[in-house]
Amino acid sequence: MECLSTRVADHAVVDDFFQDKWPDGLNEQEIWESGYLVKNEDEQVAYAFFMLQPVEENAFWLKNFYIKQVLAPSYILGLIEVCIEVARKKEASKLYVHSQQKTIRDLVEQLGFELIDEPAFQRESTGEWWMLPVDK
Repeated sequence: MECLSTRVADHAVVDDFFQDKWPDGLNEQEIWESGYLVKNEDEQVAYAFFMLQPVEENAFWLKNFYIKQVLAPSYILGLIEVCIEVARKKEASKLYVHSQQKTIRDLVEQLGFELIDEPAFQRESTGEWWMLPVDK
């Protein structure tokens, strides 16, 4: 499994992942600035995308997590662990996740995220907010 920033990714791989259908509420510039692709090292096709959007000093929001294949839950946990590792490399002290689904809630609970009140950077959202202190 290889995780690479969209800043250095081949544009064709990013375009192929989204098939020119950029997610609602997200502009192409954000994808190129804060995005990451996950792919097999020996393939040029990405199977997952996520963003680490800076929200506070040394804190990121794991946002727009997309998976293109049906994967076993343990593999999805591994992908989220990749996101945590990228945040750690960016010297994050906190990683936030917003959830509106029970499945996400179950996953982040397994990884040690804590349920928190709505953070100051996000107002009037529905769903739950989770935070993980990122230890270095």
